[in-house]
Amino acid sequence: ITSGVVIAMNPKTGEILAMVQYPTFENNRMARFIPEYYYRQLEGDPRHPLLNLAISTEYPPGSTFKSASATGVLNEGIVAPDEIVQAPGIIYLTETYSPTDPGRRLEFYDFVAQIDPTASLGPLRFLQCIALSSNICFYKVGGGYEDEIPQGLGILRLQQYAQALGYNQQTGIELPGELTG
Repeated sequence: ITSGVVIAMNPKTGEILAMVQYPTFENNRMARFIPEYYYRQLEGDPRHPLLNLAISTEYPPGSTFKSASATGVLNEGIVAPDEIVQAPGIIYLTETYSPTDPGRRLEFYDFVAQIDPTASLGPLRFLQCIALSSNICFYKVGGGYEDEIPQGLGILRLQQYAQALGYNQQTGIELPGELTG
């Protein structure tokens, strides 16, 4: 890992208790006169140590986005908490852009299949899908999958639930330079 951020937050209030990032820089060298060579070194670093990576950069949310999917899927009745979802290691989906587009077949992997292509989580209750963060389960309930889950949440409803949970909005942290999430 070449860069990263750790944020310690009070889960009950949302209060930020600590925030650190790597790479960082020596604050003492910035207190008075900043040597030009040092500033140029920081400015040219592709990992952007002068930028507050926690609030001023945008990254794909990864598995944290599954909370938006799970909320929508359960609220809309796409699946019940105890409903069984098959979680093979790999599924194949056809990507199309129009009704006449034959599309192209794409492979989607669960985390276990990235380690061992023959591995599978097998049948899971949807609550287990959440607990195990199964990518395959969320692909299926998000977009639907063959006869198993005929209609998923879909992109528009997924967007509504993500926005309701605060995605694409500023948090309101009292630091300058915050971007939307």
